[in-house]
Amino acid sequence: MIKDLVSVIIPTHKRPELLKKAIASALNQTYEQIEIIVVDDNSCDNTELVVIEFKKGNIRYIKNETSLGGAGARNKGIENSNGEFVAFLDDDDIWYKDKIELQIKKIKLNENNVLCTCGLQVVYSGTDLKYFNFPKLDEVTFEKMLLNNKVGITSTVLVRKSSLVKAGLFDVSLPAREEYELWIRLSKIGNFVSVNKHLLDYFMHPSRQKI
Repeated sequence: MIKDLVSVIIPTHKRPELLKKAIASALNQTYEQIEIIVVDDNSCDNTELVVIEFKKGNIRYIKNETSLGGAGARNKGIENSNGEFVAFLDDDDIWYKDKIELQIKKIKLNENNVLCTCGLQVVYSGTDLKYFNFPKLDEVTFEKMLLNNKVGITSTVLVRKSSLVKAGLFDVSLPAREEYELWIRLSKIGNFVSVNKHLLDYFMHPSRQKI
């Protein structure tokens, strides 16, 4: 693992136009020590060309020969990552430019901090409806995590890779909520912290579904 490097993992499936915006938001981060790993979950469109268009040396493209689903695609990204830290970005979400910088500062305040989350803005495409959502990390414990997902969605999270490996990555046997189940396991390893700002837009649109 490369110290201080953040591996940004973007799983994608048949959403090339949305993917462009997600990649651009990752490239626009004020924190410069990042690599971007796009994991194409067996799309049959121009997804690869979209990635190539960016012509950046810190972007890698991996295509699954068969669909592995969201959990499997993220695991493939983790397994091919070089960073000390891992951040997840869904292909239809957009990060604000200071997201990674603020989260790195927060997680590095204590070596026992294993995960850093943040707030988000939920945006309903095609409407004027928007609202903010913030994690509730009041003394997170394993027992409290069993009752409620206090962390949030994958796109909010930055985590130490060593902790991910220790926890065992995403469970590909689960049909849904695999991120919540992983957060539960991570809660037994170390502390969770949060940046109390909304640092991304989470879009709700007709085509949104887990890959």
